[in-house]
Amino acid sequence: MTNPIASLRQCMQITFPPVMLQLLEEAVKPSPDFEVIARVLAMDPVLTATVLNLANSPYYGSTQKVTDLKRAATILGTKEILKIALSVTYQKHLNEAFERRGIDFFSNWRLTIWSAIAAELLAEHLCRELADQAYLTALLKDISLLLLVCADPSKFAGTAHGPVITAFVPGQIEEERDIWHTDHCQLTTQLLDDWHIPLQSATCVDNHHDYEGLDSYDPLTQCIILATRWSELELGSAENPTAIIHFRAMLQRRLSLSQEEIEELLNRCAQRFQSVLSTLGIAESAPNERYYQHTLKLMQEYHFLASEVAQASGGKADVATIIGRHLRWEWGIESWELALGIPAYDSWDLFISNTAHGIERRKAENGFESLAWSLAQGASVTYPLRTNGLVLGELRLTRKGLAPDTARQVELYLRFVSQSYENFALRQTVLETKAHTLDQLPVGVARLSPKGRILEINDRLRQFLGVAGDGKGMDLWAALGEGKGFSRDTEWDSFLADPESASLHKIFCLWKGESHVTDACVYLAAEKRQWQGRSEILLFLEDVTLVSGWEFKALKQGEFLEKLVKSMRDAVFTIDPVGRITFASPRVSQLLEKNIFQIAKPVTSYQGPWDPELLTGAPAPVEAVLSAGEEFGHTLELVFSPLPKTPGGQKQWLVVGRDITVVRRLEEKLKRLALFDGLTGLLNHYQFHVILDREAQRSRRTGRKMGLMFFDMDNFKTINDTKGHQAGDEVLRAISRILKSRLRTGMDYPCRYGGDEFAVVVTEIEPPQLEHLASRVSKAVDDQFKGLLGLSVGLAMLGETESPSSLLRRADKASYTAKNQGGHRILWAGDD
Repeated sequence: MTNPIASLRQCMQITFPPVMLQLLEEAVKPSPDFEVIARVLAMDPVLTATVLNLANSPYYGSTQKVTDLKRAATILGTKEILKIALSVTYQKHLNEAFERRGIDFFSNWRLTIWSAIAAELLAEHLCRELADQAYLTALLKDISLLLLVCADPSKFAGTAHGPVITAFVPGQIEEERDIWHTDHCQLTTQLLDDWHIPLQSATCVDNHHDYEGLDSYDPLTQCIILATRWSELELGSAENPTAIIHFRAMLQRRLSLSQEEIEELLNRCAQRFQSVLSTLGIAESAPNERYYQHTLKLMQEYHFLASEVAQASGGKADVATIIGRHLRWEWGIESWELALGIPAYDSWDLFISNTAHGIERRKAENGFESLAWSLAQGASVTYPLRTNGLVLGELRLTRKGLAPDTARQVELYLRFVSQSYENFALRQTVLETKAHTLDQLPVGVARLSPKGRILEINDRLRQFLGVAGDGKGMDLWAALGEGKGFSRDTEWDSFLADPESASLHKIFCLWKGESHVTDACVYLAAEKRQWQGRSEILLFLEDVTLVSGWEFKALKQGEFLEKLVKSMRDAVFTIDPVGRITFASPRVSQLLEKNIFQIAKPVTSYQGPWDPELLTGAPAPVEAVLSAGEEFGHTLELVFSPLPKTPGGQKQWLVVGRDITVVRRLEEKLKRLALFDGLTGLLNHYQFHVILDREAQRSRRTGRKMGLMFFDMDNFKTINDTKGHQAGDEVLRAISRILKSRLRTGMDYPCRYGGDEFAVVVTEIEPPQLEHLASRVSKAVDDQFKGLLGLSVGLAMLGETESPSSLLRRADKASYTAKNQGGHRILWAGDD
């Protein structure tokens, strides 16, 4: 693509009508002229109608229907009308251009509109006077990418850009510069300059992906960077729930907000976003998987629960016990069946739990397919434990009596568990492989204390020494034969006593008839080292009686280790003191001789040094992104281990890198508790109690009154029995639409309490207003269903010292009384 800006200009002329440019010209003015806006919108009646529909959406909470632009400008303000109009025409015309190309525009537009809304809300905290400018800048920041797709989508084939062009991927900017000799940030700035659209600062667009350099920019640019990152995490292709947790926590600290306030900020952004999608008739893709449905507190809670699995130390039985405990504590589930595997060994176990017999373990004889399940798939709800395309296990619960909410919550919890169990399984595999390899090596290996006493030995050395058990605490030289005609070695004693002596290498012989059954010449190598803050000695013993035999065994050992390293999923390096890679396993052999501190970059959560200073002491594991070789863009967990120094050689470190790219993506899909009821879209039962407690505290703190409306439907059972549950579900959704259209956005909180019961937490209201609100809702239901359905409503106001549970109990009781009195009525609750 030799001249991308020319393609952009041509595509802009084809895609956007004059209306778009005229709206942009007004948008950048300090005081947009309403008459000009109205005249521009009059050129497009469909656009005008869409703007009015948005102005009447629940997000703006207008008590009266807005029927003309002048009224809309009076209620919402000229700038708000302009932003709505600009967003709608932007979406409409780009969507038409994308449809002609057969490309899904909405996945890109969702990211764009979320970032625009988020930028405005963030600006209210960081630079209030520039909130409108923040919205406009975030809306337009990626317009060059969208226009380039319209111009020639084939230009993106084989690039780092994913299917959602506006979702940033590592290496994207560098690749754009290589191909286009510029990047989409600079292209957007140039394009807006060509259109004579002056932004507050070009820095906002040029650097909107520079999340790492956030603190170096002005507040407006920070808003755009944060909004861009937020939209990608909430809606993009990243599947890392932990990143959402970290981002929201960071946002809470940066904005100096309480947990309730950061959740309110998220809710405002989500409500406005959903209102725009709904008005434009755009269905949100995979709404139940969107992270904005879940509070920071809930995600942290489930993430913390699942982390216990990764730390299990007693094998798969310990993991099953932990999961069983969580199922019992969180959902009261006692009976379940759980398969857990170590795929590397094709080792599978089935754990069956019931209240009568506890947990029973059944071993699979021939892999996963041979597990002896008691619950058939058709009679159970099945949850796979899967990460990175790898099946790690499966949970089955009895379908009968399993509530839909519980089923969804368990599924969310198990997504977190899947990742934690993968960490456990990989750790278990590595430990078992290392132990097996250590015991099978044709070399005696030992860890000794600084005084030469045995801390740990492998099987080979245990057999050679002829000691029973693990030999822990024995003096090595005594175990070799002291007291059996074999004298203590003075070189060994000097090595132990001299702190300046770092290593010892010697050959000595043990003769037949003393403490050994055959003559044996032994090569001994000992190296003092610091490991995890402790001093110890690493020792190797090798029988070198027959040199040719030793050479043969060395070749076999080298071949075995080469196969072992080659078969490992992990990347294995050795590095010298400056970080230069001196050995690389076949998977990453192309990185040989490169410096690891230059080709890898730690993730943002790492705060330590990223240079040779890291190698001092006992380095902790570091998550880093590789920027070279076939692993380009992959996230690896790097574990650094010092290696014994060879005679005459320099110090080296072993680096093992586990690819956790997919791990980090899949973490985001794990352990979520739905914020909204899946059928009605209202807040769910659990969230109702959170809102009730929160608003009760706020009422006491501010002195503003709060009320509760609780109701269920009269004759609902008749609908279910005569017309079926699908008709009943449609009734529940209709009630939800009535509540959303009659209540005040941001002040009234409608919830589905359960079944056909609903509750509305109503803030800043007096009793007459609460009763009027209940009458409006009740009348709307009567009108909707022509009197076939009605409401039995209980109303209650929060007392000065009353608890939320007491308020709920009184309102529920009043609703029950109304039902017993024939229904279709509203009753005030009495004292508890």
